[in-house]
Amino acid sequence: MNHAKSGIPRDIIEKTVHEYKQEGMLHYHRVTDCFRNGTLVGRRVYNQEGIMIIETAMKDGLKHGRELTWSDDGQLLLIEPYVRGKIHGTAKQYGRNGKVIGMYTMVQGTGFDVWREENEDKTVFVSEIYSVQDGFPNGYEWHFASSKQDLWHESHWYMGKRHGIQRVWNSKGKLRRGYPKFYIADRPVSRQGYLKMRLTDKSLPIFQEIDNLPLRNFPQEIKSLMSS
Repeated sequence: MNHAKSGIPRDIIEKTVHEYKQEGMLHYHRVTDCFRNGTLVGRRVYNQEGIMIIETAMKDGLKHGRELTWSDDGQLLLIEPYVRGKIHGTAKQYGRNGKVIGMYTMVQGTGFDVWREENEDKTVFVSEIYSVQDGFPNGYEWHFASSKQDLWHESHWYMGKRHGIQRVWNSKGKLRRGYPKFYIADRPVSRQGYLKMRLTDKSLPIFQEIDNLPLRNFPQEIKSLMSS
């Protein structure tokens, strides 16, 4: 395991607060709360083999400090800095060789969450971009299939709720069956209902048939993230 510096003191008592099992043990995790002198100072998640895969420093019941994420085989994946429950500062994503393969910065939970994939030949590309405001998904979420920036998933959010149009494409660039889907405040609606609500709710993205193609003219800010 890549041992990044823990933000949780050593002299703590761990108590299991949740254990999740799925039939056949295909999915399992155990969550523990970490107490120091009776005060909650962190939380840890362990996989089936007892390997810690998430460690979160906490204060006053909120994430506060660094959250560390590892793969099931113990490879360090991500370090995110939190202040009072929101990402604040620069997060770092790590590749197979333990080196940083990407970073993103948020201010009090506002910015773009950027995830990267590393190919077998160690080339890296941006695979996911999330717009976040005040700690909530807010704006577009995009997923890319390769370094060619092949768009395969697009959703829109408004302050933590799915609010807009969701599209998913197959490998041939065709919409998957059942898409696009339309949401208003997490509630699925018909296209007709969406278009009617869009007349008065400008937080909903406009619907255009041409957007059913996985082609986008991204804002310069997003283009810069994709090429970083």
